[in-house]
Amino acid sequence: MRAFFRIFSPYTLISSGLILVAMLLRLLLVIYGWQSIDSDEGTMGIMALHVAYKGAHPLLFYGQDYMGTLQAYLAAGLFRLFGPSVITLRFTTILLYGIFLLALYALLCLLYTNTFAFFSLLFFIGGSEELLFRQLDTAGGAPDVALFAVLVFLYTIWLIRLEKRRSSLLYALWGFLTGLAIWADPLVLPFVGMATLLLFFFCRKEIKGAALFWLFVGLLIGLAPQIYDKVMIPPSSERLTLIGPGYREPVYNIHPSTAHRPPSGAAPTTLNLPMPLAQIAGSVLVSLPIATGANALCPLTPRLAWPIHLDSYTLTCTGLHGLWGAGYIFLLGIALYQSGRAFFTGWRKQPNASKERNFLLRQAGRFAFLGSIGGTIVLYTLFPQAAQTPWPSSRYLVGAFVGMTAVLFPLWKQIRRPQNIQAFCFTALLLLPLTAPAIGYVNTLQQLPAKQQQAANQHMLIETLLKMQVTRFYTDYWTCNSLIFLSTERLICTVLDNGLNLGLNRYPPYKEEVARAQTVGYVFPENSMQDQLLRTKLEQQHVPYSRVSASGFAIYRLEYGTRLTGLHRLPEYLTQLITYELPVSAGRDRIRG
Repeated sequence: MRAFFRIFSPYTLISSGLILVAMLLRLLLVIYGWQSIDSDEGTMGIMALHVAYKGAHPLLFYGQDYMGTLQAYLAAGLFRLFGPSVITLRFTTILLYGIFLLALYALLCLLYTNTFAFFSLLFFIGGSEELLFRQLDTAGGAPDVALFAVLVFLYTIWLIRLEKRRSSLLYALWGFLTGLAIWADPLVLPFVGMATLLLFFFCRKEIKGAALFWLFVGLLIGLAPQIYDKVMIPPSSERLTLIGPGYREPVYNIHPSTAHRPPSGAAPTTLNLPMPLAQIAGSVLVSLPIATGANALCPLTPRLAWPIHLDSYTLTCTGLHGLWGAGYIFLLGIALYQSGRAFFTGWRKQPNASKERNFLLRQAGRFAFLGSIGGTIVLYTLFPQAAQTPWPSSRYLVGAFVGMTAVLFPLWKQIRRPQNIQAFCFTALLLLPLTAPAIGYVNTLQQLPAKQQQAANQHMLIETLLKMQVTRFYTDYWTCNSLIFLSTERLICTVLDNGLNLGLNRYPPYKEEVARAQTVGYVFPENSMQDQLLRTKLEQQHVPYSRVSASGFAIYRLEYGTRLTGLHRLPEYLTQLITYELPVSAGRDRIRG
């Protein structure tokens, strides 16, 4: 127990202040409307509304068979206290981020030193636009994974270090925590797996009989929502699924064109790589740097980053990002080697003293924590989307962000040696990544006016729809649930995909309510595929309608009782032009802005 309270050192007060500063900086972004809300956040907000005011108890994220609803229940409590709003919704993730930093500081104190734990917090105060987006995005995923990855390891290390015999209740709590972590988001599995190996290695003599039984009981309780969903809710093609059949979003190629292809004989403008080289390149050059904040040093957009454009600016930034990604992996390898070597050397000696055992546990804990990060990166690189969509898929590398400072420990050890030119070089290498969060936050502040305008456009669109009395309508995925939440369900919509077929509707009662409405509208971004196809369909069927442009959207209002025939089935001329994507995992296949 004494070792655990090493976190209560003179550094604790200053570290707590740094954590509060990090939370405050994110709260300021939310208050000043840095990001408009999208439909995934809107879905979480809708769930919170249903919990707070309708007595609902959702077990999983609406419209899919994975990802828990912790954020919805936290937001529901805030809604009851302060009322529903984007600020109260996103304050949920700010709280989770603060708890994550506190737990990370405690874990690094146990595995490394108080000084290094304090220094590590400096990397998490600011952040690039992409990192801040993931941290504030109240749609499950990154905030939950980061928090539970650290909590599972922290509790595991604490449990092993107990000097007295561990009760079955403590093992049950460990099982419950790991089950809860998996329910929150399966991306935490590499951390749960390594923490499990660590616990069973050091406590193998105790984890049997009653202790093992209660550990599994706790695990089942933590996984109960997931198990209930699998057993009681039949598979559906209208839900996103982690494994097996489920919703697949079709890709429509309605207007095949060579307009964007380079002329015959011209030099290519992008670099295309074969598999599996593309998976490795996508991971090292794009995904890993984006997931750990390198884009702040040399900003790229998703379209420039992949496929790699061959202009000088993009190649320069890609080279810098590649050095960052390769350096991360190189340092991770060194850190793994050092901790692994120290552990196996100490293990051969079979230490009996408490001090020697704690040293062995510290090295094993480092190795397991770093191994979780390495496992996350390896599994991601084997994933096809590492080559297909490396920018948006960087969200799967939350583990790399969590362990960002742990991989820098080899550099930290070097600078604490007697000062010389080598120590100076290592200090410079250690401080270089520290500039990225600061630069990233400053760049984010510069984008505030544009982001505020996007949020204002959403509210103006809602006012226009209410004024026109278009309260039941069809729209695209990224618009629908955001408008429902922002209007507190005064507006209800159904999602149509690019071919005007029924899309991913996460809450089926909304679809049924729109289907019952006598007067419906259609709301799509102006000049989008849906906008053009809908106008063609209306003219072909001679359906009377009014069209209004507002906030970048085309609003179609049909006459009372008017329905288009064949609108929500696939047009015949498109049947040969459809391919299918992989599951739209929780809808997070793009970054706003």
